[in-house]
Amino acid sequence: MSASAIRGEGLVKRFIPELLFRVGVAGLGMTALLVFGVSLLAARGGVVMAFPPPAITTIALFLVVIAIASGPMAMRALKKSQTADMLR
Repeated sequence: MSASAIRGEGLVKRFIPELLFRVGVAGLGMTALLVFGVSLLAARGGVVMAFPPPAITTIALFLVVIAIASGPMAMRALKKSQTADMLR
């Protein structure tokens, strides 16, 4: 393996977890907006919805951990694939 390929693989190894973290945070932001919207609609209809902050925090942390942990799985899939297959 050439030095440039090794450097490129190192960049990908750092890039994928960062990208997954950003996607996880963006997903949590969209989820927060949707939950807020649903709670407003429910309040308009007279339905009381409660979201305890400790539960929301715990679930959000677990979701970010899952998003970051999927990085090594994505790296394994990338190592097994061919470049031409990824460009299709």
